[in-house]
Amino acid sequence: MNILSLQFIVLMCAAAAVYQIFPKRMRWTVLTAADVIYVLLAQDLMLTAVMAVQITVTYAAACLMEDRNGGLTTLQKKHIMAAAVSFNAAVMILFKEINFFLYPVRLILRTAGAGVSIPFIHWNAPAGLSYYSLIFIAYILDVYWGVSQAERNPGKMILFAAFFPILTSGPFIRYRDISESLYAGNSITYHSMTYGLQRILWGLFKSLVISNRLGVLVGTIYADPAGYPGAYEFLAFVSFVLQLYTNFSGCIDIIIGISQIFGIEMPENFDSPFYSLSISEFWRRWHMTLGLWLKDYVLYPLLKSKRFRELGKTAKRKYGKKWGKQAPLFAGLLITWFLIGFWHGGGWNYIWGCGIYYGILIILGEMCGPALLRVNERLGINSSSRGWIAFQRIRTFLIFTAGLSFFRSYDGLICGLKRWGYALSVWNPGIFFDGSICRLGLDRYDIAVLAVSLAILWIVDVIGHKRSVRDTLAEQNIVIRWGLLLALIFVVIIFGQYGSTYNASSFIYGKF
Repeated sequence: MNILSLQFIVLMCAAAAVYQIFPKRMRWTVLTAADVIYVLLAQDLMLTAVMAVQITVTYAAACLMEDRNGGLTTLQKKHIMAAAVSFNAAVMILFKEINFFLYPVRLILRTAGAGVSIPFIHWNAPAGLSYYSLIFIAYILDVYWGVSQAERNPGKMILFAAFFPILTSGPFIRYRDISESLYAGNSITYHSMTYGLQRILWGLFKSLVISNRLGVLVGTIYADPAGYPGAYEFLAFVSFVLQLYTNFSGCIDIIIGISQIFGIEMPENFDSPFYSLSISEFWRRWHMTLGLWLKDYVLYPLLKSKRFRELGKTAKRKYGKKWGKQAPLFAGLLITWFLIGFWHGGGWNYIWGCGIYYGILIILGEMCGPALLRVNERLGINSSSRGWIAFQRIRTFLIFTAGLSFFRSYDGLICGLKRWGYALSVWNPGIFFDGSICRLGLDRYDIAVLAVSLAILWIVDVIGHKRSVRDTLAEQNIVIRWGLLLALIFVVIIFGQYGSTYNASSFIYGKF
């Protein structure tokens, strides 16, 4: 069930109405009931049972590790932690990424001439599996490390584990950060309602008006790479970055807005990423909750592990003090970025296109950064000038675009490489001036709407980069405030892409 579907809208409105009339201390039960209803409507009973088993295992493991009676040893708690983490990871891999491991087995059998053929497995996965599995793993580790208490109330555990808005596309939440507002039973106030609806409206604008139009361009070109070579491919590469950003961030806006209506504060997932001056900064601003999750639960534990400390000592002894510090970090970054790509999908187009590619660039940036600074100083480049900052932002955007072109090559890494072959095979920049773009599924009217909408998005992003746009709007007089809101509502209604080809479940990150 998607957050733009009629079922979801009815469920949210019903939950809000019942939530408000319930006593404050019991309001969390309304949200828990909404979670259960959402899960039952979103999938069959078998997948619901899988999800229930994961919640039960996570709940039991956390309660056992907290061990209020002091009956367990440290080693026993470690074994419980490892078993619970492994179980959640195994379920996620089994349903989402099993074919990644089947592929080499099939290749070995075919190379060996064996007469056995193992088919690829394509299973439906429980709703939000990739998101809540990582949330469970973080929760288990936090309880084990003693930085978070175990939730003893099974109903509240269900609410945390399956809070219905985030099952669609995240963001990643942590129990210690969200539990207070999740269970507080905050009333739906005028402030929470208006701010929440404004955030939802902005998300609808991004998704329906901008992303869906860009999706038409991207889909047309990607469907026929040989028919649209050269500049068409570069147009598709850039359009997909903007499509993904407006689609994903628009979805997150809606999720945060829904949560804010109930007085629940969700972590932000984007922070003006296109203002970034480097790839490392870009990934601190893009899909931030996933990046922080991997940093706290993969990279830092790796760097603290015995083997990585030994790696540092070995590198220091053989290559000097500098490499003694950097070798473990670089190895940890490569593993972390591999996992980022792997989480997005069990294919090398994902592992490379939104994983290892960026890890290598970040490592090269760390290695070459001091030398590049010295080059800039010798060339007399003013690193604080507007021109240089603009260059760095454009450079970062293009580097990110190059990697994401493989992410969009759903047929695999080889197809992504072929696309670059088509892109570089023809020189045809004239398509931007001879009307060819209007033959890609969008007419001049749609392109004009898209251009104006992207300009509005940029203006709002400029304002939001300095302060809250909603706070700025609230300070305006009622005529300006409601004039702008009503204008945005009409823009979404009139210019939103619906029609026979519109798919309410088309949020790109929903499939991950």
